Amino acid sequence: MNTYYNIYKENIDKGRGPVFEKVVETFSGPMDFLEIGTIRSLDPGAWAGDGWSTFWWCDYIKENGGKLVVVDINPSAVEACKVAAADFIGDINIEFHADDGAKFISSDYDFIYLDGSDCPDEMLQQFNKIDRTKTSILCDDFSQKGFHLLEKDTDTKEEIFSNKDFEKENLFQKDFKTHTILSVKNGSSVGHPMAFYPKVQK
Repeated sequence: MNTYYNIYKENIDKGRGPVFEKVVETFSGPMDFLEIGTIRSLDPGAWAGDGWSTFWWCDYIKENGGKLVVVDINPSAVEACKVAAADFIGDINIEFHADDGAKFISSDYDFIYLDGSDCPDEMLQQFNKIDRTKTSILCDDFSQKGFHLLEKDTDTKEEIFSNKDFEKENLFQKDFKTHTILSVKNGSSVGHPMAFYPKVQK
């Protein structure tokens, strides 16, 4: 595998890795993934900020089957992802699109990763397009972009983002009525919380 995949494997238990691992553990069998927002930089140090989540989905599909559709509004990000994931192209079912991710949201996907927009309103609009009886969702940078989604729960923003447990554990997890907040403590700083919304059972 190429240099970028090797960097990912060397750091798989660091950065956002424990969060992605927690989410992937909920998957079973062939899965169709939609990733909105992808690898922005091929700098070896960028894996910590970007997460390089694409590799997690690629590894899962290679082992279990399924499809990955990668969408980013920024063409340079799409090209960076193609370079990083080059060894998977032709080996798994993977597509790349430089476009508005909202256009691709449908009930065809088992899992959607929302990491494209920096706008809370846009994240809410994308979230509301997803059929949660058919699709699980992972929302990145939840403390910055997920405020509007909190209205779906009775717990306050302060209860989630000032919790002392952030300082105690490497992987912070807190369960709410509709979702689980997951975050990672990296050294002296806390990674951006992500919210995982499992598929709703009918």
